Amino acid sequence: MRRLVAVNQRTVYCRGYFRCSTATLNFYNPSSTATLNFYNPSSTATLNFYNPSSTATLNFYNPSSTATLNFYDPSSTATLNFYDPSSTATLNFYDSSSTATLNFHNPSSIAALDKYNPSSTATFDLLQLHLISITHRLQLHLISITHRLQLLSMFYSYT
Repeated sequence: MRRLVAVNQRTVYCRGYFRCSTATLNFYNPSSTATLNFYNPSSTATLNFYNPSSTATLNFYNPSSTATLNFYDPSSTATLNFYDPSSTATLNFYDSSSTATLNFHNPSSIAALDKYNPSSTATFDLLQLHLISITHRLQLHLISITHRLQLLSMFYSYT
């Protein structure tokens, strides 16, 4: 098991080549950056963004990797690339104007988002689905509108 704790550093690169690698990164200074590449299964990462303008890029290449990102200050950004199935990510937005982009290159990847402030945004690129021919980005609002329209059409077809 390898554990990386980054505090008050400008740039951190963490590559988990060992099984069951774990990484905990705390961003206390603004404009901090982190790139994490998960090459072995069962890797975990927890990222805490305490100051603005921090960025993180996470690449999941092997299954069963997990990531938890907590955004406590504004203007932090995160990009997550899922190249394998069964990786999971949990993003908690405690502040406004933080953004996250999740790219699903394989099916069965899971992401859970808890938005505690309304102006935080998340963009999903579902590259494995045929919806890519229609649009590259499915916003959460479009998904909710689509589900509502489907429910309305089902209701009116039965009445």
